[in-house]
Amino acid sequence: MKQKFYTRLGFRMTLTIGIILFLVFAFSSYTLIGIFTNDEIERTKKNCLFLSDLIIQNLEHFMISRDIAGVRNFFNTISKSAEIHGASIIASNGVIFFSTNPKTVGMKIPLELLDSVKNADKVFLEDFRKNEKIYSVLRRIENKKECFECHGRGKKIIGVLNINYTFKDSWTRVLYLRNTMVVSAVVSMGFIAVVLYFFNNLFIYRRINKLNRMVERVKGGDLNTKETFRVKDELGNLGDSFNDMVKSLKLAKQELEEQHKQILIQSEKLASIGQLASGIAHEIQNPLAGISGALKVIHSEMNDEDSNKEVLKMILEQVTRLSKTAGDLLSFARPSVPKKISVNLNEIIKQAIFFIQKQAEEQEIKIRKEFEKKSLDILVDPELMKQVFLNIMLNGMQAIKKGGVLSVDYNVNENKTMVEIS
Repeated sequence: MKQKFYTRLGFRMTLTIGIILFLVFAFSSYTLIGIFTNDEIERTKKNCLFLSDLIIQNLEHFMISRDIAGVRNFFNTISKSAEIHGASIIASNGVIFFSTNPKTVGMKIPLELLDSVKNADKVFLEDFRKNEKIYSVLRRIENKKECFECHGRGKKIIGVLNINYTFKDSWTRVLYLRNTMVVSAVVSMGFIAVVLYFFNNLFIYRRINKLNRMVERVKGGDLNTKETFRVKDELGNLGDSFNDMVKSLKLAKQELEEQHKQILIQSEKLASIGQLASGIAHEIQNPLAGISGALKVIHSEMNDEDSNKEVLKMILEQVTRLSKTAGDLLSFARPSVPKKISVNLNEIIKQAIFFIQKQAEEQEIKIRKEFEKKSLDILVDPELMKQVFLNIMLNGMQAIKKGGVLSVDYNVNENKTMVEIS
């Protein structure tokens, strides 16, 4: 079955690594951009302070020399700066009396802004104008000894300088850094993903595919398959172990096939012996039938007082026994279909015991017949069951030491009969 690409190990590992790299790059880029943005803001604030100090110094020079025209020209020069989006001098009552924008002269600003400057040397404000970030700094203009002639000694602060400084250039640098980092991150992730895929394919996926091919061939019955794994790492060792396992399976298969051949040969020999025994039993049984018939005729014609009649009876019994043995041999060579009839289980066990009684006496083995107090009729083939019990008893006697006991009993439990021979 063809494997879908998104279920492959290579795709999943590359995707996982790609997501991890993306998160790492995103976090690091966000952190670096934040740090750079804060540095740019601090740099902008420092520029604002530097310009405000410079403007205050120039204002003090012009005001001490009472050069009002110089002040206006100075503000006119400031208005042409690309970084400064306006500057103004605000009197202590909140009225603007100098500004880079003449239209704002005479306007009044909220006194709350002036009050905030009284307790601080500088106040920074942020604003957005036409999608452009503006930083405003308010600096107080203190009353110095040189200003006492015009402003008197009672005022500590004679005005406030307001400068609006654009963050445009700094923001452009921030955007450039952000775009550069994003492009670099994308290119780096793509390059790393390609390199990882290449090395994963070289060191992992190819060898996994080799193992898959070997498994499929072994599943198909090919035990001659073998692959070479040059890199001796975990996968290489796994591949070598798989090769050894396939080799062991091949040897085991060969051994099983050889054993199967031997079993077939032995079975053929046993079949030949069975056929031979069947032929011999058949040849013996026919004459025995004739002998048995003749003996029965002679036995029937003899007088009851004749002493040889009892001897003839014993001979007839032995002939019958020999005929039965030949019949059993024929049955063994040519198994018959079991003929189930209702018989007494005690009688079958007793007949089996009868055949081993002589051997038990020779081995001084006592047979304990614990079943004699019971009686049970069962539906079985009596001859086959007799043979089963006889075989088990003979095996038991072979395992029992001289002077031992062979116990025979049976129990009925939930319509099941269990014969115990121990």
